[in-house]
Amino acid sequence: MSNNLETDLILDGLGHAVLIFDSNGKLIKENLAARTLLTTDIQRVQDAGWSMLPMVFDIEQGTDDFDTIRKNAMMGERPVRFHVLRSGEFIPGWASALTTKSGELMTMLTLEIVDWKIVGSVIDRFRNEIQDAVDSTIGHVTLINKTIDSLAPDTSVETTRKRIGGFMRLIEVHMVRSGRLMKMMERLEDIRTGDMRRYAREERRKINLEDFLEDFLEEIEEMKLLDPDTPEHDYRGRLELDVTGDANVWASRRYLRYTLQDIIRNAIMYSDIKTPVTVKVTKQTTTIQIDITDEGSGIREKEFERVFEPFLRARQPKIISEFGYGLSLHLCKQEVEAMGGGLWFQTTEKVSSTFSIRLPIWREEDSSN
Repeated sequence: MSNNLETDLILDGLGHAVLIFDSNGKLIKENLAARTLLTTDIQRVQDAGWSMLPMVFDIEQGTDDFDTIRKNAMMGERPVRFHVLRSGEFIPGWASALTTKSGELMTMLTLEIVDWKIVGSVIDRFRNEIQDAVDSTIGHVTLINKTIDSLAPDTSVETTRKRIGGFMRLIEVHMVRSGRLMKMMERLEDIRTGDMRRYAREERRKINLEDFLEDFLEEIEEMKLLDPDTPEHDYRGRLELDVTGDANVWASRRYLRYTLQDIIRNAIMYSDIKTPVTVKVTKQTTTIQIDITDEGSGIREKEFERVFEPFLRARQPKIISEFGYGLSLHLCKQEVEAMGGGLWFQTTEKVSSTFSIRLPIWREEDSSN
């Protein structure tokens, strides 16, 4: 078996699309995934080479063009990350420089292929959840109408309230949950299309965390933070704020708000109502860290890999007993990383969990960017 045939088999076995261009921009190698991604456009790239890429891909707005990406890949020692759109689909990729034995410098692009089975399962889950909410709400409205029709003319307001109050409560639960799921799907769509990264970049501002968190905690009871079926209690009183120093981050207020809402909601829901939830801010050299700590049931080690995966929830009794979609932490991680930060957790089973957000510190020169 020749070396070329072995190389072709290896490339065609990859799940990523691979395109290799010579120093003159001519396409000299592509794999099966690339041909699948580009369909009939692969012939155009074969004919015209590198110059055809802007015609078959939309480069993400606000980022470098293909020639700049290629130049940076040639000059750097590491692959260059970029993102493109094709038919409205967000595609992450890498550009790398390759040197042949003869010394010729080539460019290799690798593009990630969307797993449509996963996307389809997400859409199916969303459709089923909304359909269940619609069917249940229609059923409850029908029962309310029947109850009202059966009431005697002299029935008191209090009696009427008692008879239909339970149905109204169930409708509220369905509507709140559906609204939350709709918002999550909107955020998920921003990730899929690449809009989230663009929004996170465009919306970056100087945010003083002491002021931001104080305002956030003042408004938290109006956010409908918890699921309607979660027992009501003074969860605002459980939140303890600890901000060290003049902490200013360079971030999007919207995505920071989403992340804090979701992580604090989890901390409150999955811990005893008598225990505190601490939000601690620590200023570091180039970053600022926000630690959200609860005194809950912790996370089992075997569940660690599920924490940031979409629509997966830990199977511990305390978590299963609360309603949730298993999507919020996946969204939070994507949004924090889009702001140039990181999200991770530390936990001790049956003791506590700490979710940590690290964001870039604001610098004076950021204001001019």
